[in-house]
Amino acid sequence: MRSLTEDEQKLFNKMLDTINQKKRRNALRSRYADSKRTLQQVGISIPPEMQDFQAVLGWPEKTCSVMSRRIRPRGFASREKSALLEGVKGELLTADAVLAEKHAIDASARHGAAFVFTSRGDVGEPEIVFSVRSALSATAIRDPRSRRVLSALEIADGVWNMWLDGKVLVIGRNQNQWGVISELTMTPGRVYCVPYIFGESLESPFGRSRITRPVMALTDMAVRVMLRQEVSAEFFSAPQRFMLGATEEMFTGPNGELRTGWENILGRLLAVPDPEDDLGERHRVQVGQFAQQSMQPHSDHLRTVAMMFSGETSIPAGYLGILHDNPASADAINASEADLVSIAEEQLPSYSAARVDLARNVAALLAGEYTASMAKDLSKLTSLWRSPSTPTQAATADATLKRVTAFPWMADSDVALEDMGYDGPTLDRLKSDRARAQVNTLLGSLSDRMDAAGNDAEVGPVAGRRTEDSPSSAEDAQTFKAKFDALGVAVRAGVDPENAASLLGLSGIKFTGAVPVSLRMPTDESAGLEER
Repeated sequence: MRSLTEDEQKLFNKMLDTINQKKRRNALRSRYADSKRTLQQVGISIPPEMQDFQAVLGWPEKTCSVMSRRIRPRGFASREKSALLEGVKGELLTADAVLAEKHAIDASARHGAAFVFTSRGDVGEPEIVFSVRSALSATAIRDPRSRRVLSALEIADGVWNMWLDGKVLVIGRNQNQWGVISELTMTPGRVYCVPYIFGESLESPFGRSRITRPVMALTDMAVRVMLRQEVSAEFFSAPQRFMLGATEEMFTGPNGELRTGWENILGRLLAVPDPEDDLGERHRVQVGQFAQQSMQPHSDHLRTVAMMFSGETSIPAGYLGILHDNPASADAINASEADLVSIAEEQLPSYSAARVDLARNVAALLAGEYTASMAKDLSKLTSLWRSPSTPTQAATADATLKRVTAFPWMADSDVALEDMGYDGPTLDRLKSDRARAQVNTLLGSLSDRMDAAGNDAEVGPVAGRRTEDSPSSAEDAQTFKAKFDALGVAVRAGVDPENAASLLGLSGIKFTGAVPVSLRMPTDESAGLEER
């Protein structure tokens, strides 16, 4: 274990202090989200016997999960194609990368920020390993001008990993001294940490949690209302009776013991004597019951708190279990979700920048370097998202049909398939099927044209010689071009080039050996997906 240098010690202390300063508040948010926060003040309306009874409310977790489920990455697009971009997109669409991004978005909604670390995998691991840490166990320092990460710190397996440009320092503690246990070399030029930030602003560069102080206060208020409602329910199930003119002997058992209050309540028939006085007059005991208190005030109070919570978090009241007598129409539902959708759409640029930055880290790890040309290629990469408004399949299909009707050339575009909601292996299979269908169409058209050209050639005075009515050289050029177009489509669809040339009557063509960048050999993972 070597000692930290002066600069390393300053960076480590600064980031460690940041984690410790935010840890108490972040841990409190986690307890609220996990429904483990207990009430500190229950009020005078709660009897001592029920103070240990704790009502549970999942609203804080709901305010995070409802928002994170609206933010759904779809993939990547680029204006140009290259082997680098295709390799990066392939790595970012693996199951591990997709799950890591989901965890990062969920954690950022809970704590305001989450951090995705990337590294090369060891033997038996994926080529690129993604690890996600919440703000409870990680932080970073960014350049305020370029927003580029300068250093990062995470705790993993009982040690601290400090990520710097081109290296990772594994830091441990020996008695009261921090020291470097080991140093891992990374591809230089990058710090392989990407913050996923929710609610980023000038005042809060690392975002703002969805579990705000008003959310926590309203949750406590709602739990107190529910606890009061439980107390009232106990009294509601045991109505209070009174007896005028009763004596203690009326509540004494056969052996002289006093009957319990529960025994008196459960009695189906309450029989009491009708005593006589010295003058022979009877004094009957008057039995009555107090008017039962209503549960409606507690329900109205809880509804009021729920509406305040809905206004604070932009979550429709129906998501909180507050239902109305009349079902809402489709327009009313869309109107109630408009604010929630707008908040989700506002977060997409921040997450898009994080995803592209993650792509840069993956590219540097795959290539073993990060050059200016790579940065130029990656600048053309765009992050794609599904609509936060969660339209139905019927609405999506109708919108796509209208676009294709207005712009018929969109029918052959991949954008139309993506707008329909297809992605991943399904999208690749649709593209392959479309390419095969195009090959078959071109082959059929080419075959008909060649048959027509052969018949016209035999009409002349000498078979095989061109006459004035036979096809011109321009028509031959079109036929030749059609053959090459069909050959290109077949090769891009994965057909062996020599077999395709032979079928098209282009035998003898010399191929250079180059193949389209879109073609990839199937891996074990993709083969498994294809079988499923």
